[in-house]
Amino acid sequence: VLGVAGLEDARPGTLVRVDAERYLAQAQAGPSAALLVPRNLGGVERPCIRVDRVKLAFIRCLEVFAPDEGWAPGIHPTAVVDPECQLPADVGIGPFTV
Repeated sequence: VLGVAGLEDARPGTLVRVDAERYLAQAQAGPSAALLVPRNLGGVERPCIRVDRVKLAFIRCLEVFAPDEGWAPGIHPTAVVDPECQLPADVGIGPFTV
């Protein structure tokens, strides 16, 4: 497994989240390497990881494969910041922040 993806974004090498039985046929027909499924889901004919809480497990997988790199220091050009505001040099203010 090289990454994680939602059902619509499945590619070879990805672990795909399947929240419910109604998504299973589509997930199994897709190109993913494995499925992340509820522990009690039957009919899974692909490599899978069975968990109690699929959404939580998917978030944990995202933290591994796509870690949040945080904001870069500075103020994005689209941000609106009061000119009198005093900010530490290492603060990052993202796009369209007010």
